[in-house]
Amino acid sequence: MYSGKLYAQFQLVDSKAGVDSLSFIERFSFHSNAVDWICETPNVDIEFDIRGNSWGRWSVLVGAKHSIPVWTNVNPYYVLNNKEAHLELRKYWRSHSSRLAAVYYWGLRGSYGNFDIKLFEFGNRGKALFAGVSLGTVRQLYGYPSGNSLDVEFGITVGAAYADNTKYYRESSTNRYVTESVIASRIVPYPVINEIRAGLIYRFGNFPLFRKFRRRYDADTEYRNDYEDRLAKLRQMRIEKHNADSLFNMVNGYYVHCYDSVYSIADKEMRESMRIAQDEYRQEILAKKAAIAERKKAAKEERHAASLQKREERIAEKKARKANKIAEKETKKQEKENAKLIKKEEKIAKKTLEKKQKDNANRRKETLL
Repeated sequence: MYSGKLYAQFQLVDSKAGVDSLSFIERFSFHSNAVDWICETPNVDIEFDIRGNSWGRWSVLVGAKHSIPVWTNVNPYYVLNNKEAHLELRKYWRSHSSRLAAVYYWGLRGSYGNFDIKLFEFGNRGKALFAGVSLGTVRQLYGYPSGNSLDVEFGITVGAAYADNTKYYRESSTNRYVTESVIASRIVPYPVINEIRAGLIYRFGNFPLFRKFRRRYDADTEYRNDYEDRLAKLRQMRIEKHNADSLFNMVNGYYVHCYDSVYSIADKEMRESMRIAQDEYRQEILAKKAAIAERKKAAKEERHAASLQKREERIAEKKARKANKIAEKETKKQEKENAKLIKKEEKIAKKTLEKKQKDNANRRKETLL
C-alpha cells in the first residue's frame, strides 16, 4: 500500500508549469486489447512518444496479434483465427474546457494480416491490407508506488481494406470444409472495422497520464511568458491603432465640415449637372443606335438591290437562251426546206435529162429507119 499523498498524486491533475524531460524508457508504454483476448487472440502493442517532453502529443504505435491455434480431430463449426501486424501514428489532445486526466486521440493506421472467421453457416478466409483512422480516449486507472501507472483505453479503428476472400462452409456428412466461392484481391466496397478497443496501457517511470500530452502553454513557463508578452504587445498595438484612428477621424471630420461649408455645391446645381450628363450620355447612346440601324438599313437595301440585279440578269439570260433556241430552230427549219428544194430541183433536172436522152434516142431510131 502507499500513502494518501501518493494516491492524490495519481488522482489529481498536475498543475505544475514547467517542461519535463522524459527518459528513453519513460517514452515507452505497452498496450493490450481485452476484446481480442476474449476472442482468444493474444495481442500486444508498443507505443513510443516522438518528443521527449511533457507537451509532446505525437507517438508511434507498433503491434501484432495472433489467434491461439487449436488442433482437433473434428473441424469445428465456429472458427475465429486471425493474425495481424499494424503500425499507427497517433496524436493526443485534451479538452480545453476541462483539466481532467482523460485524453483523446486520433491516428492513422496501416495493417496486414490473415483472417479466417466462421460464426454462421458460411465462413470467410483470406488476406487483407488495411488503411484507416483510429479514434479513442485514454483515462488513468491506477498508480503504483514505484511511479509506473495503469490506464484504460477505449477506441475504434475504421477504414478501407484491399483483400481477397474465400467463402466456405462445413459439410456435416464428411466433416470437411468445402469452398463455396473465391473472390480475387479487390478493394472492399464498404467501410471495414479493423479493431474495437477496450484494453489496458502500462506506463513506465514517474510520468503518468496527467503529466503527459499537455498543452505547451500549460507545461512550458518560458513559452507561456513569451506568449503573454506577445499578446500584451498585440493588445497595446491595437489600442494605439484605435486611438490613432479616432484622432484621424476627428481631424478629418472637422476638415470636411469646414471644406463643405466654404466650397459646398448646391444640390440643385449638382442634380442639374448630373441630369445634363445623363441626357448627353443618353443622346450619345441613341445616336450610336441610330447609326447602327442606318448601317443595317443600308446593308439591307444593298443586299436587296444586288438580289434584284441578279434576278434581272437571270431573266435576261433565260430570254437569251430562249431566243437562241428559237433561232436554232428557224435555222434548222430553213436548212431542211433548202435541202428539200435542192432535192426537188435535182429530181426535175434528172427527169429533164432523162427526157432529153429519150428524145435523142427516138431521133436516132427515126433517122435509121
